[in-house]
Amino acid sequence: MLAKNLTKILSLMIFVTVTIIGGLTLLSSAQMYEHDGVFIDTLTNQSYIASSENCQFVNRSVRILQTPGNFTYDFSNSNMSEAWYRNNAPEMFLPIIGPKILLEQQFKPSALENISYFGDGKKLKNYSTSSWLVPIHHFRIKINVSRQAVDEIHFLWNGSFNSDDGVRVFAWRYVSTSSTAGWWTLLTATNETPVEKVVYTEPQRYISKDGYIDFIVTPYRSYTYERTCISTDYVSVKVSTTGKNMVARFDTKPINPEHLWLWEYVTWNATTPSGTNIRCQILNESGEIVSDNILNGNEEGFTKPFWLFSLTGGGYTNISLRFQLETNDPDFSPVLDEYRVLWQPTINKWQVNFPDINNSRTDKKTRDYIISIPIHLPKGYWWDKFYATTNLSQGGNITFSVLDFYKKPLLSNITSGDSISSVCTRIIRLRADFIRENDTQNPVLKQWNITFKPDTEKPEFRDFSPISVGQSTEDFSIQARDLNSGLYIGSAHYMLIYNVNGTMKNTTWLPASCSSENCTDCSRSWQTLIAYDVPVFYSSKIPQLIDTGGETNVTLYGVQFSIDDMAGNQKKSNVYEINIDVSPPSSEVTEVLKEAEGTITVEANATDDTHQVELYYQYSADKKTFSPPKLVDVDETMPWEWSFLPQESGYYRFYTIAVDEFKNKEKLPTVGDITVFIDNNPPDKPRFNETIHWIASPTICCVNFTDDFMLSTIEYSLNGEQNLWREIATNLNSRYYNTSFSLTQYDWDRIDEGEDAYIYFRVTDNAGNVYETADKGDALHISKDITPPRAEIDKITTWQWNNPFHITCYVVDDESNITNVTLLYRHSFDNKSWGNWTVYGSTITNGTYTWTFNAPDEGYYQFRVVATNNAGEQGESEIVATGVTVFPVVHVLVFIAAFIALILTTIVVVHKWRTA
Repeated sequence: MLAKNLTKILSLMIFVTVTIIGGLTLLSSAQMYEHDGVFIDTLTNQSYIASSENCQFVNRSVRILQTPGNFTYDFSNSNMSEAWYRNNAPEMFLPIIGPKILLEQQFKPSALENISYFGDGKKLKNYSTSSWLVPIHHFRIKINVSRQAVDEIHFLWNGSFNSDDGVRVFAWRYVSTSSTAGWWTLLTATNETPVEKVVYTEPQRYISKDGYIDFIVTPYRSYTYERTCISTDYVSVKVSTTGKNMVARFDTKPINPEHLWLWEYVTWNATTPSGTNIRCQILNESGEIVSDNILNGNEEGFTKPFWLFSLTGGGYTNISLRFQLETNDPDFSPVLDEYRVLWQPTINKWQVNFPDINNSRTDKKTRDYIISIPIHLPKGYWWDKFYATTNLSQGGNITFSVLDFYKKPLLSNITSGDSISSVCTRIIRLRADFIRENDTQNPVLKQWNITFKPDTEKPEFRDFSPISVGQSTEDFSIQARDLNSGLYIGSAHYMLIYNVNGTMKNTTWLPASCSSENCTDCSRSWQTLIAYDVPVFYSSKIPQLIDTGGETNVTLYGVQFSIDDMAGNQKKSNVYEINIDVSPPSSEVTEVLKEAEGTITVEANATDDTHQVELYYQYSADKKTFSPPKLVDVDETMPWEWSFLPQESGYYRFYTIAVDEFKNKEKLPTVGDITVFIDNNPPDKPRFNETIHWIASPTICCVNFTDDFMLSTIEYSLNGEQNLWREIATNLNSRYYNTSFSLTQYDWDRIDEGEDAYIYFRVTDNAGNVYETADKGDALHISKDITPPRAEIDKITTWQWNNPFHITCYVVDDESNITNVTLLYRHSFDNKSWGNWTVYGSTITNGTYTWTFNAPDEGYYQFRVVATNNAGEQGESEIVATGVTVFPVVHVLVFIAAFIALILTTIVVVHKWRTA
C-alpha cells in the first residue's frame, strides 16, 4: 500500500514538473528542438531577449523604437559603466589627453555601489598627497539610446570637497562622431552641490560611437588644507531624445544546446525597406563579439543568413546573438519577424528528420522532389557516406543524388550506405526524387544524413625558392601537397614581411597562383605555388601593400605561404628570410683550345656564386677594328666551357659575363679576356683554265692563289712527286697571289716536247692550314712545245696590174697547234725607202689560207706571215715582194667625157655657120 502511494506521489511530482516546464515553454516565444538541432524565436514576446536598446517589440516582431523620452543612467542600472580615480594630478591638466587619464586607477565593481544612490551615506573619497596636486574622479556612463536621437545631456554630481575655490566638471568632446580624438571641455565650475549641467549644443559630440559618455570631477587646489580632497556620493547622466532613433539593438540570451557537435548557421525572416538594414553578430559566453579571426565578418556583422562552422571545436558551447536594426530615415524601419539557429547534435553527422521543422534545412520542396540547403564540410573532416530512411509501404520509390552548391549533379542514383568520398567540393546538397506510378502511391522520406570521417592531417611544403634575390622584383615559389582529401587550390595565399627602416611590417594574405599543369582541387600530387612580381626594394607598389609611413628605406625581409586542404586544415609554411644580394659575380676566359674539324673549346672561370655564364665574341680581320659583341651561348652548369665553330678566319676576342641566381649581372668588360687568331679554312683550290697549258719555257702564268685570310707559302710538284716540292713563293701575308712562276731547270728538262705533264700545288696559309692537289684531275695540265710553227707565202707575180689580188699562205705546227696567223705588209714608192710593217689581217687557220689584198697605192709591196702556236712560239715566213700599177680609171673617164663634149660643141658651131 505504501509502495502504491509512493508511486502516485512520484507520478504526481513528474506530472507537475512536466506541466510547469511545458507551461514555461508555452509562455516563451523561443523553442529549442534538441533532437533536430533547431532553435527558433518567433519574437511573440521578449522572453529570450537579454538586453535591448531603442527596440519596439510589437505584433510578433522587432522594429526601431521611435518614441521620445528621458532616460537616466547611473551605476545602479548601467552595468557596463566604469569609474577611475587619480590621487595626484596637476591642477591644470592637458585637455587633449583622453578619454583615458594617465596614471588613473579603476574603482573595483564593488566600490561602485557607494555612488549608485543619492544621499544614502555611502561615498568614494580620495586625497592628494601634495598641496600642489589635486585628486580626480573619472566616470564613464554607458547609455542605451542612439546618439543620433539625443537632444540633451543632463550631468548630475553630488559630493563634497575641501577647496575654497570649488569644483570643476569636464566632459570629453569628440572631434567627430566617427573619431576617438577630442578634448576635455569645461562644463562648469562651482562651489555649490549638487552640481548639475545640461548640454544643449551638439550633445552627440559627447557620446562615443559605442554609446559611452566620459566626464571628470576635480576640485581646485586647497589653500586651507595641506591635502586636497574630493568625495563622490552619486553621479548620473540623463539624456532626452526626440524619438528619431536610427539604430536599435538587442542581445539574445545564450543558446546552449545539450548535445552539440557542429554549429550550422543563423537565418532570419525580416522586411527591410530601402535604406534599412539588419545586422547580426555572434557573442561568446562572456557577451563579447567573436573576432573575425574565428568567424570572418562577425565584427562588422552579417546582413544575411550566415554559417557558423568555424565555431566548431573552438570551445563555443553556447552563443548569443546580437541584432542591430539600422535605417537612414527614422520614418522607415526594418522589421525582424523571426530568427533561427541550427546545429548538429550527433558527432560526425549532418542529419535531417522529416518533417523538417519549419523547413529549416530544406531549400526547395515539391511533391516530386526535395533539395536540401547547402551542407558545408566541417573543418578537419571529409565526406564519408550517405544514409537515408524511407517508407515505401504505400508504393513508389525514392532516388537520391548529390548536388554541388549550384544544384548540378555530382553523384546520381546513390543508395543508403554509399560512399560519397569521391566528390571534390566543400559544399554539397542532397536531392530526393519521389517516383510514383499513380496518385495512390506515396513514398515517404523519414530521414537522411551525411557522415563525415576525420581528416586532421595538414598539407606539407617543400622546395621554397629563391632564398636569395638581387633584382627589384622576384617570383617566389614553393611546392605543396596533401595526401588525404587533397589541396584546396583556391585557398593558396602568401604574406610578405618588409623591413621598413628597422621595423617589420606584414602585408595581408595575398592570393597565390598555381603553375602546375594539373593544378585542381583535390590534387594529391606536388603543386607549385607562386607569388609573382614581388617587390624586393621600395617602389610605388609597396605603399599599396603596407603602410610605410612615408619611409622609402624598405626591403623585403621574408615570405610565407599558406594553403588549406579540402578538409579545411590550414598549413602555414615557415617564414623564409630572404637574403638580398646586389653584388654581381665575376668571370674570365682562361683558355681557347683548337679541336677537330675546326671547332674550338673556350674555357672560363667564375666565382662560386655564379648561376650561369654567357660567352661573347668580337671579330676582326685586321686586329684593329672589332665587330659588336655576339652571344655564343649560355652555360648553366660547371665546368664553364663552350664549343665554338668560327664562320670565317680572323681575330676573335672572347669574354664572359657571369650572372648569379639573384640575376645580378657582371658588367661588360672594356676589353676582351683573350684575343686569338683563328683560321680553320685551308687555302682555296688554285684557279686556272682547265685546258692543256702549252709552254715554250719554264715560266708558268695565269694561276690564281687565294685564301680567306692570309697566304703564307706556295709550292709545286711535277707530276705529284711528293718528295720533290719546289717553292714558288713564301712569307706572302696576302689573301691573293697570281704572279707567274718558273719550273726549275731540272724539271723543265725532264719534260719531253709534246708529252703531257701535271703540276701539283701545295698551298699553306698563315694558320698552317694546307691545300694540296689531290690528283691529276685537279692539277695544272701542261705540255712542252719549243718548236716554232712553219709559215710560207706562195710566190706572187712580180708586177700586178690587177687590184685587189690574192695572197696565199701555208702554216703548220706539229705539237700545240696554231693559235694565230697574221699577214703583215709594208710599202715603198721607189723600192728603197720602206714604211713600217702593218698588220693586214689575222686568222687561226692551221694550213692554207688566202687573203684578198687591196693595195691602197701604186708602188712596191713586201709581205710576210707570222704564225703563233699554243706555247707562244712564233714562226715567220720569208718576205715576198711585188709591184703594183694601178690603172687610172678616173683620169680616162674624165678624158673621154671632155672629148665627147668637144665633139658636141663642134657640131653645134658648124651647124650654125651653115645656116647662117
